[in-house]
Amino acid sequence: MKNLSIFLIVITCFFACEKEEPAPPMPIYDVPCEVEEYYGAFLQNGECFVSNEAILRITNNNSRAFRIGKQGTIPEGINFTVSHEADLKDTLFLETRGIAGRVGNASVFYSYAIGDSDGGGFRITSGTGTDQDFIIIDYFNADTTEMMGRFQCRFNTRSIAEPPVVAPDTMVITEGYFRVKVE
Repeated sequence: MKNLSIFLIVITCFFACEKEEPAPPMPIYDVPCEVEEYYGAFLQNGECFVSNEAILRITNNNSRAFRIGKQGTIPEGINFTVSHEADLKDTLFLETRGIAGRVGNASVFYSYAIGDSDGGGFRITSGTGTDQDFIIIDYFNADTTEMMGRFQCRFNTRSIAEPPVVAPDTMVITEGYFRVKVE
């Protein structure tokens, strides 16, 4: 009887203890460009683009906004906004619009800055995005505020304030990868 009592106590403790869910493993990407720990990298019209700025912000309404860019004389970069309503396990299709758009999509635009002014950029006109314009969030940890994923897009609208901005006629981004964290 004593052995049975000890066995029941051990079994009860075993099932009563909370087990912490292990964090999903971080994905490993074959990034086409050399990168640091937190990064954004992609092929821009076939040429390697490596950011020196990879920032994630959680907005007041819990949307996730992040920028992958280059600081310099004329800062430039790609900007994403993923609604708090989006299911991060889904492929999110890209267009350029406010975050109040459809739940299954995310907003994207490529921008240039001239001092404190907008230097123009590239957009995907609302309603014209395709299934080839997407972002996939492979990892998000709310505790560490880290997010990793991949993306690609073909922008169809160009609006550049030239000069001094020198921008290509078209912008096609492929093999995009990122690992960002709230600073």
